[in-house]
Amino acid sequence: GEFFRGTRTTDSIINYILDSLDVVLVDLHFDQFDAEIDASDVPWLITFCDPTDETDCLSHESQIKISAVLNNMVTVGSVDCANEEALCKFLGRRSGVVFYPAKEVTPERETVVEEYHSQDVIQAVLGLLPNLISVDDESFKMVGLTPEPWLIHFGKGDVKALEMRKLPSLLPEFQVGHVDCVQFPALCEIHHVHKYPSVALFKQNGAYEWHHGRYTAQDIAVFARDTSSSKVFTLGPDSFPNPVTTGEENWFVDFFAPWCPPCMKLLPEWRKASKMYNDENNEVKFGTVDCTVHKTLCQQYNIRSYPSTVFYNNTMPHSFRGRHSVDSLIEFIEDTLRPSSQLLTPESFDALVGGKAKGETWLVDFHAPWCSHCQELAPVWNKLAKKLKGEASVGSIDCQKYNSFCTRHGIQSFPTIRLYPHSSEGVRRSVHYQGWHNLDSLHSWAFRYLPSIVTDLNSFDFDDKLLISESPWIVDFFAPWCGHCVHFAPYFEKLAKRLEGKVQFGKVNCDEHHHVCVEAGVRAYPSIIFYRGATNGRSQPSRGDHAFRSQDIDDMYDATMRLLQDLEDRKDKQKKKTAKSRKKTPAHDEF
Repeated sequence: GEFFRGTRTTDSIINYILDSLDVVLVDLHFDQFDAEIDASDVPWLITFCDPTDETDCLSHESQIKISAVLNNMVTVGSVDCANEEALCKFLGRRSGVVFYPAKEVTPERETVVEEYHSQDVIQAVLGLLPNLISVDDESFKMVGLTPEPWLIHFGKGDVKALEMRKLPSLLPEFQVGHVDCVQFPALCEIHHVHKYPSVALFKQNGAYEWHHGRYTAQDIAVFARDTSSSKVFTLGPDSFPNPVTTGEENWFVDFFAPWCPPCMKLLPEWRKASKMYNDENNEVKFGTVDCTVHKTLCQQYNIRSYPSTVFYNNTMPHSFRGRHSVDSLIEFIEDTLRPSSQLLTPESFDALVGGKAKGETWLVDFHAPWCSHCQELAPVWNKLAKKLKGEASVGSIDCQKYNSFCTRHGIQSFPTIRLYPHSSEGVRRSVHYQGWHNLDSLHSWAFRYLPSIVTDLNSFDFDDKLLISESPWIVDFFAPWCGHCVHFAPYFEKLAKRLEGKVQFGKVNCDEHHHVCVEAGVRAYPSIIFYRGATNGRSQPSRGDHAFRSQDIDDMYDATMRLLQDLEDRKDKQKKKTAKSRKKTPAHDEF
């Protein structure tokens, strides 16, 4: 933006705005006339003026206003007949405002505009622009079969909205038509037109979408361009159950209401996702259902809030609960089609979980397809499986399909989450999860039961193991009630595995060993401190050598490698110094 710093009068503000507008006004000259006319692909509005005579012509201010409003629809030009006698003679005019079709600026093709006020001129010019193509029952059959997409205005009677008259010029690559719902009610009923006027874009693949934004030419033109390449279908009662929920096709459906702001923010992302998702082996069709039009349908499918987005895969509905972004939508599809979590049967459960050896960890989700909490958990469960890859196996079993199996295992509610720990064989021991169904909570809970290479340090260990150790250590000083500490713990374990063999890792519970943390100078949790190791038989300081500022494990890894390199450089330097000192020391005489 730019601040207005002039005099705060109406004229000053208007002049400031007019000067700021990015418009093109063409001063026509006889020697460049043909080139200027050929350079424009839109009609012309030309004002003829003679400053030496009291002729009627548009003011410069009016020309700017008209050009700004009719941008890309007409080219506004002017001729100074006092200096361009030849051009005015050629066009047979010395005054007035005249409209000419594109490329045809000749006396024979002129239409005089009998107005001089900018708003009146704009209305008159819009009335001269090409009208919309009238579409009837027969011609509608060609919609979707032509190379160009069709933008169709549904209304009652002729098109009187001048905003719509702007569209053919704004969208030259589109066919722009009008359906009179009084004359052709069947067309409007088939497409569930429930308010007038309504605008829809019909695409070559048979799909169409409705415009839900402002009823302005610019907004409708933006909608048409954005929508023309999307693969989104408008759905209604005739789309359910076949083809959406029969399982023959994969459908991702957005149930929405046009009055809902989050719904309107999601729609552009929905269209982008339909264009960006491209998997020949797993085709996914994107659809939308307007629940203000199809209220009964939405109630039938248990839609209680907007937007509700559901992926129908093999008749199984999967509710999307993530961020309304292209990346999140595509990730959700991929996780659903190629789940990281294993789909277990009674046979595979007995073989994989029941037959697991010590050292293996399994997490199993016992669920039912009709359970809404299970549907909400499904995408989170897949993400958990991704996060635990290489550390634990994650699976799920359908208790509606395998009811007797789940009953035999004591499953009484859904979802039931059990962890079979590495410390026992098979299903002899299990831990039941009763926390929140979000990724961080599940991950932190599962992490507590995974084998760890991080040493628990008490006050004795800290003094007699770490401080006198000649090996480098990294220690996590934490408090169990600290949310950041709980969240960081799995990442600290990953860092320990990356640096295994180079650095030893430990952790101190500052609630249980408060004085250790005080001696180490810990003032916030978690605090991560590097200890380079004791030298010359002397204990190293309790405060360590380096406190990590970042808790990003990549940053911590890089910082640790620099500290280790610095440690090696110091050792090499000390070795060279010692060797040099020995050479200078004279040998004693032997007796």
